[in-house]
Amino acid sequence: MRKHAPIVLILAIAALARFWAIDFGLPSPLCQPDEEAVVSIAVSAFSRHYNPNFFDWPTLFMYVVALSLIPFFKIGRWVGWFRSEFHFFQVITSNYTPVIMHARVVSAAMGVLSVWLVYRIARRLFDQTAALVAALFLALAFLHARDSHF
Repeated sequence: MRKHAPIVLILAIAALARFWAIDFGLPSPLCQPDEEAVVSIAVSAFSRHYNPNFFDWPTLFMYVVALSLIPFFKIGRWVGWFRSEFHFFQVITSNYTPVIMHARVVSAAMGVLSVWLVYRIARRLFDQTAALVAALFLALAFLHARDSHF
């Protein structure tokens, strides 16, 4: 465990930077205008309309958010938040805030995962020290941390 401590610490720093104030601007769905487009496409994909009809940005993240809504729905149904799939769809289309927050968590998790991937790639190409420095730089990169919020 001792040899993994530096990367674990760097990943913790990356997670802190990406999850800190992740609820910024909510419940206003217009705080980040891009989020409304992403969430509406993810919700439409969840309702089995798979063509986003929107190709200004790559759609993989929108589909990932849609797929991650499935466990969110299953847990919500098990807990009693939603009576049926139709009720879930009514709730998330009337108030996008939980879906925006869900998409932000997915994005922040992908940001932390990318720090780990940079570490793994740099360790394979160079050495442990270069890998840790590369991971630390990405963990603290302002734009990467900010864009992992939204």
